[in-house]
Amino acid sequence: MKCTKCGEELNEKWAVCPFCGTEVPKTPKTIDEFLKEFVDEYGPSIFKEENNNRLDRYMGDWPEMYADDRDVIKLLQIKNIPDRLSSALDMPSEEQGAIVQESANVLCDKFGINGDSAAKMISLITDAIGLKTDVVVGDGKGTFKDPRDGQVYKTCKIGDQVWLAENLKYDVGEGCCVYENDYKYLDKYGYMYSLNALAKAVPEGWHLPSIEEVTSMEKFIIKEKRCKSAIPHLKSNKWTNMGDEDVDDSMKEFYKDINVDVEEGRGLDTYGFSALPGGYRCGFLIPFSSRGENTKWWLKWTNQKNKNHFYETGWEIDRSSTYISFDRWDNRSAVEGLYFYVRLIKD
Repeated sequence: MKCTKCGEELNEKWAVCPFCGTEVPKTPKTIDEFLKEFVDEYGPSIFKEENNNRLDRYMGDWPEMYADDRDVIKLLQIKNIPDRLSSALDMPSEEQGAIVQESANVLCDKFGINGDSAAKMISLITDAIGLKTDVVVGDGKGTFKDPRDGQVYKTCKIGDQVWLAENLKYDVGEGCCVYENDYKYLDKYGYMYSLNALAKAVPEGWHLPSIEEVTSMEKFIIKEKRCKSAIPHLKSNKWTNMGDEDVDDSMKEFYKDINVDVEEGRGLDTYGFSALPGGYRCGFLIPFSSRGENTKWWLKWTNQKNKNHFYETGWEIDRSSTYISFDRWDNRSAVEGLYFYVRLIKD
């Protein structure tokens, strides 16, 4: 390796050239070096088991708390995946996406790794080697990294649609707020957005759903699960008829004594959509409402009234409803005072 300024031979361990003082550029880590560091940090005790040839024997009996370390081992058994991802750097973006999908699907299909863990692994590798692409794997449970702020979101797949599995958390400044203006709710529920902030909120490659897309998703779930209502399959398993706050043991006993079932209405979260009752904001007369009871998301805004002369603004899940409902307003100025959450579909 030679100095870029004076041309003298350098030792790659040097931080600066001793001949001219120029900073020595750091050699990019190879994928093997990255994986070694990853292993050293996260999996030493597990590798000890592997070296003793006992890993396979114990793997099926290990509790879920060991999933991450166990999955690291599996990842390192698949030598072709890092090489394939590295070779994708020089490919067009659509081919890069195909390589990432293929690699992630191998983790899920061949080695039985769950979608969240597989997505995390692939994201770690792609970030390390500078490969920027979304990861949606196996059952559609993957991740999307918003390039604008680095926020990573879970994704889920329902039918042919890939959805964000969390509410959007991109700060657009004016035009977004958190419930009751209390930022303790941001991580759980995300931001609510005004109509005029939507254009800035939605990242490239994603869009607000139309009524047709939401209806199609609901019909798919009802048909696939042979059920009357899609709502339990969309609700987080933290959401019951009592809201989404944890109930401590003493309160459980209290509710039991008065014949209240704290488990009633608990979501199934079949697809990982993980809806939570974050409420909404309705102008200034009723600033915030219905946290613990329902949630509202924006629909694709068309600026056109429907045949019944209403603007179709949002869609809603309520704790006591059987079907998804849609929010409609006849007054444009009233619509501009609404603040709903945002769930997006991949283009």
